[in-house]
Parts: sequence; structure tokens; C-alpha cells
Amino acid sequence: MSDLKHRTLPELKSFVRKYKEHFKLNVSKVKKDELLKRIDNGMLKAINPTLQKGLKEEYERLRQPKDKKTVPKEKNIEQTLKEHSKHHTKKHMDIMKEEIKKGKTFNEAHKTALKKDLITKGEPPPMIKKVKTLKVEPKPKAQPKKKVKSPCDFDKQYLDVPSDYVEGGNIIYFDPVKNIKLEFFTKNPKFAPDTIRLDYMSSREMDSKDPAPKGATRGALCGVLQELVKRKIVTKNGTIDLIAGKVRVKGVKHSLKKLKAMYVSMGFKKTEGINTYKQKIGDFMKWCKSKYPDCIE
Repeated sequence: MSDLKHRTLPELKSFVRKYKEHFKLNVSKVKKDELLKRIDNGMLKAINPTLQKGLKEEYERLRQPKDKKTVPKEKNIEQTLKEHSKHHTKKHMDIMKEEIKKGKTFNEAHKTALKKDLITKGEPPPMIKKVKTLKVEPKPKAQPKKKVKSPCDFDKQYLDVPSDYVEGGNIIYFDPVKNIKLEFFTKNPKFAPDTIRLDYMSSREMDSKDPAPKGATRGALCGVLQELVKRKIVTKNGTIDLIAGKVRVKGVKHSLKKLKAMYVSMGFKKTEGINTYKQKIGDFMKWCKSKYPDCIE
């Protein structure tokens, strides 16, 4: 049975490291039981005369039981209270004496007296956190959001309608200021009367210029169709169709899924063809009126 069993592992390691010339042991990964055996075996070996005195004295010191913390004796409490009274009131000291008589320690009695002192002053005990009362300022009334008008950038001077449109042909709208271009194809009225196809749409026709504002290209589309209805090229009972993916939006990358969602939001309905959509011109003009009320009649 080792005489150093009551010592902690760090204390034992420190002892071995201090006299590593004698023990010659790496203690980094050694467990306590193994270390105790190695120390006992090391103490049985012949000790170098230069280390003998210090090593034996350190070993004897470690063999001694650990010093226990001294607890104040009852005879010293009166003297302690007397010293303590220099910093506290008579009422505080009376409470402490009563608590000590009940069997509490000096520290416990002191804490109890402090709590009662604070309660007498109208303050909460230390363990109760004071809750700060925050002044809640009334929230300002939310002002109604101003309706931002969607841009309606149609200018009929940029609309080019061929003279032979009756037999079918291309209608081009190109606004170099807003950088918008639209191309339509009017089908031969003999085979598809009153039908127009949106064939090309660009919100950035010229790469050297900035793209048109969001929604401006669709506003121009509404303006063009309104003008074509006025010129009796198409009627509101006619049809506008397109093929998703073939209507290019130059300068802007759009996924086919997003394009389809955009057409559906504009009122277009899918037909039997591959990615084909159409709707009545009159229904489309109603959508235009809801989005661009200032420029659609």
C-alpha cells in the first residue's frame, strides 16, 4: 500500500518531474495507480547523494496528511463579531447573534442579516434581480404606402407597321431611348384571322445602354396592342399568342420556368402545343389597365 495514495495525480506528477534524474519516467500518460507503484519502486533504489536529502524531504512531506481548513471555533466567534460590528449597525449585529444561536455559521448569519437590512430599506434581496421598467413609446402610425405607378413607356412614333400588314407581316416597335424592342408577326388573315404573335421582346436591345426599368417592356407591349386595336389591325376579340422560350429577352438570363410563370401572371393560358400560350386581346388589355391605368384606355 503506497503512502502517497491520498495525494492527487498532478501532485504526484510534479514530484516525479522534479526528480526526473532519479525516476527516469515519462508521466504524461501514466495513471495514478501505476505512478504510485513506480514511485514506491523508485524510493527503494539507491538514491544519488546529491538528490538524496531533497528527494527524501519532499517524499516525507507528501506522506503527511493534507492540512484541513481551520474552522473558526466557538470561542473565537465573540471576537469575530466584535471586529465585524465596526462595519455594521447594532440591528445588523443583533440579527447575526440571533441566527448564530439558532445554529447557523458566521457566514450564513451575515447573509441573513444583509437580506433583512435590504428589505428594511425597501430594496429586494441580492438574489432577486431588479427589473428595469422600460418606457414603451407608442409606435408611430404606419403611413399608407404610396402606390408606385408602373412605367408606361409606349411612344407611337417608334411603332413601324408595314403597309401590307393585311396579308400578314412583321410589326416592329423599337424605342432607342428606353432601349426596348418588340416584334410581332401578324398571320395571314385567310388562315388565322385577327391573330397576332409576339415573336421577340427585349428590355436591353443595345448592350451599350442600360436596360429598361422593370415593367417598362410589358408596359410598351400594352401600349402597342392598344394602338393596333385603334388602327383596326387587330380587335379585342382577337388572339395574341407566343411560344415560351422563343420570346427572347436580350441581355437578361431567364429560366424557362420563370418565363412560363411570368406569362401566366399576365393572363396567358397554355395551349396544346409545346410551351405555347395565348389569350384574348381584350382580356390582356384588362390586365394592362390594372397595371398601367394612366396610359391604357
